[in-house]
Amino acid sequence: PYDPSATDLSALNADIPSVVGVGNVPSPLYVASNVSSSVVAPIKLNFQRMTCTLNLKFGDDVLPSESTALKSVLVRPAQSENFTGGLAYEAVYDLYAGTLNIDPQSVKKEIMFDFGESGVAIDGYMDIYCEAAPFTVPEGGFEIVFTGVDGNSTTVTVMDGEVSKSYE
Repeated sequence: PYDPSATDLSALNADIPSVVGVGNVPSPLYVASNVSSSVVAPIKLNFQRMTCTLNLKFGDDVLPSESTALKSVLVRPAQSENFTGGLAYEAVYDLYAGTLNIDPQSVKKEIMFDFGESGVAIDGYMDIYCEAAPFTVPEGGFEIVFTGVDGNSTTVTVMDGEVSKSYE
C-alpha cells in the first residue's frame, strides 16, 4: 500500500486489498519513528511492517483435472465462524500518532488472487504472494481454493495443526 506521492503523513494509505490481480501486488508499508535531536548524528530507526506476507508455493497438481490454466486462488478460514480477525481491510496509518485506523466495515476474511479470464498456466511449481493483515490461525486452519478457467475447483486445507499460532 506504500504510495511515494503521499504528502499527508497523518493519513498514509495502509489498505490490504481482498483481491489481488496479476501485476497488482501492492508494496508493504514500513514505518519508523524516533525523537528528533538537535545534534546531527545518526539516529537509529527500528522499522516495523504493518502487514505480514502470504507466500504460497504449489505444484501443477492443484489444478482441477480438466483445467489447463489457473483462474484464481482463494485463501479463507476453513470455518469462518472460528476466525475473528481479517486478512484484508481498508485503513490509514497516522505516522505522527503511530496509529493504524482500520475501517471496521471493510474487514474481509479472505484474499483472492485473480489471474484473469484466460488464467495462468502452471508448469511445475508456482509462487504467489501478497500482503495480509496479521492473523491468528483459527480452529480448522485455512482453505485454499484453486479454481481453473473451466470453473472447476480443488480445495486444500492448510495450517489446521497450527491453531492459535500468530503471524505478524
